Amino acid sequence: MEHIANALKPLEPVYAQLKELLAPLAPFHEKMSQKVLGPFNYYTVAVLIFQLVTAILPSFFSFGPKVEASHILVKEESKIKELQSILEKSPEKFEDLAKEHSTCPSGKQGGKLGKFSKGQMVSEFDMYCFSPSTKVDAVSPIIRTKFGYHLIKVTTKPN
Repeated sequence: MEHIANALKPLEPVYAQLKELLAPLAPFHEKMSQKVLGPFNYYTVAVLIFQLVTAILPSFFSFGPKVEASHILVKEESKIKELQSILEKSPEKFEDLAKEHSTCPSGKQGGKLGKFSKGQMVSEFDMYCFSPSTKVDAVSPIIRTKFGYHLIKVTTKPN
């Protein structure tokens, strides 16, 4: 229960604004709640908003361990193999290669995706990033997802 209360804390300002916005509707609300909606109060509205927000913005309410990673995404297998061979010789070029070749919008930032929890990325991506055998700052083998071919570099992992 405390977990839910802590998750709802960021919504307190929204709840206060919502209560203020809905104040003129109080007489109507009373009649509707008695005849149509049943027990419907501001707490119920806050819970509904929380459910909507968590459905729309899962990264805002992500729980569990997080990793930080960068990646290079391309559509062609031949291109990712070419990039992989360059990185085998010069892993320090990862950021530059991401800026130059990645088709993901994160490529502009050197492929940096920031921190994320398990379940926020496609399963193949998560499997690599959250695997106990994945080494920090090592370049992954080629990983294929529905978006294309990736080379991933996990930059931070939980202990």
